[in-house]
Amino acid sequence: MDNAFSSSLFVQSLVAPDTRDLAGEWVSKRQRGKGSRWVLDTSLSPADLYIYLKARFGPPNGVMMILRAPHSDNFIQWHYTLKSGISDFEILGLNTRTEFMISEYDNLGENDWSALVAEIKRDFKRYGPKLKEVRKHLEHWRLFYNPYYRLKEIVRRCSGELAEIIGQSFELPVDPPAFPKIYTSAQEGLAEDFSEFSTKIQAIADRYRRVQEVSTSLRLICPVWAEAFVNFIIFALCREEIKKDRRIYRDFITKDIDVRIKLLHINCVGFKKPIDTSHQKFKSFHSLMNERNDLLHGNIDPNKLGYETVYFDGTIPLFTEPQGLARNSLGVSLVGIEPDETLKRVDIVHSFVDFTLGHLERPYEESLTLILDRRDLGWRAETNRIGVLFSDSIAEGFGR
Repeated sequence: MDNAFSSSLFVQSLVAPDTRDLAGEWVSKRQRGKGSRWVLDTSLSPADLYIYLKARFGPPNGVMMILRAPHSDNFIQWHYTLKSGISDFEILGLNTRTEFMISEYDNLGENDWSALVAEIKRDFKRYGPKLKEVRKHLEHWRLFYNPYYRLKEIVRRCSGELAEIIGQSFELPVDPPAFPKIYTSAQEGLAEDFSEFSTKIQAIADRYRRVQEVSTSLRLICPVWAEAFVNFIIFALCREEIKKDRRIYRDFITKDIDVRIKLLHINCVGFKKPIDTSHQKFKSFHSLMNERNDLLHGNIDPNKLGYETVYFDGTIPLFTEPQGLARNSLGVSLVGIEPDETLKRVDIVHSFVDFTLGHLERPYEESLTLILDRRDLGWRAETNRIGVLFSDSIAEGFGR
């Protein structure tokens, strides 16, 4: 055949064979001539391409559709096999890309593929009404990033790092690290390797600083993470009549956190009983939330941040506790953000989440638990519905 590729003739002559015939070719291992392969670029939306193909040729007819499972957890999501003369045109819709493969043309370059895409787009106008009909029957979902999951993962990583650091060779901040002796006598002082001593001090100081950073971050994030959980419940389970009235919904979502929680069983579906606000898990959670104003606004309270009493006799300071380089330079840096207490706050949020979910009827508890632990979720505005559209892992690969 003439190996000169004409995108116009190629597109206009395309036909879609029956899947059974294609399967027969596959079973008989029909040999194809060498071809070219290309990954669709940004010049054409994969969705627009699929809609065009379905409007012109009907549902996907490629043999991979026989193997496709009836859900979105597939390696190949859709597959068309079209023919132009003796040339086969394979279009594969994978999870992260759309591949084109054309047999009998083994030297197609970027210009040829660009011309092919341009010709397909020009052909849209011939199928305008059918394109609209296909598009009309598609479900419209909006993927969004789950804020609760993001915060939970940040807390998981930070709390793991914090627990690892304070579980090392010294305890923080109860027992500041014992510093090597420098000069207890002239002879010992001469023997002391000051370089080694400085290295040890620097390593300890670095660990204290990292604990300070991680513990402070967790103290700030935990209340936000807890509120994200409450707001997620409201978003997922709020009654339709409240969701549809933006002013009422806004009023609900901006109430004080304890009021929101007390209204959950009234304004949301799925609750088998009101949240027990007399329970210690709720009280611990509420105390955690009350702390956040001081943290978020940088409020100064000497009583909360104080670490020692000192007296003065004129200009002479009199300390009530023994002084030391380790304590003065490092130990006090963790006042108000003690790592062991910080980790307790992480546990408070975990306990409150489980406690609240336990107030839901079983089907709602199971559904909410599922979507809370997914990073990517789908939102269908027409039905006010949240959906898990894809699995946590995406199958992908490259053929040879």
